[in-house]
Amino acid sequence: MSTAMPRILCVDDCALNLTLFETVLALCGYKVVLTESGKEALEIINREKIDLVLLDINMPGLSGFEVCKKIKDDERHKNIPVILVTGETSKEDHLKGFEAGAEDFIEKPFEPTDLLTRVNMLLNRKNPLDNLTTIKSVPI
Repeated sequence: MSTAMPRILCVDDCALNLTLFETVLALCGYKVVLTESGKEALEIINREKIDLVLLDINMPGLSGFEVCKKIKDDERHKNIPVILVTGETSKEDHLKGFEAGAEDFIEKPFEPTDLLTRVNMLLNRKNPLDNLTTIKSVPI
């Protein structure tokens, strides 16, 4: 079993938000990967092991909804938990996010303890799924 700390990809077009994510997550020992672009986020996911994504909804280019859907539609990455981060709190945005495949939402501004609780919960749920995807089926 690997003891490597989970790698969390933070995607937000606001550098201040990325700094806040990095500060909170790095203090807990997480490896943090930062980008301001949805397009670059997809490129990172395709070339690096990512364990969880914190994803802003409102970004230029690809929106967080679009990036989330692309992650979840890709068989290789569909088990990566996605938390959408937004200042928008409308029911429609939540529904749209869940339809895109997001596991959770965090509202801006966020409380560090809330962020860490949600990240830890989703990573704990994800780890058993990682092990299942490596089990080969045995013909009976």
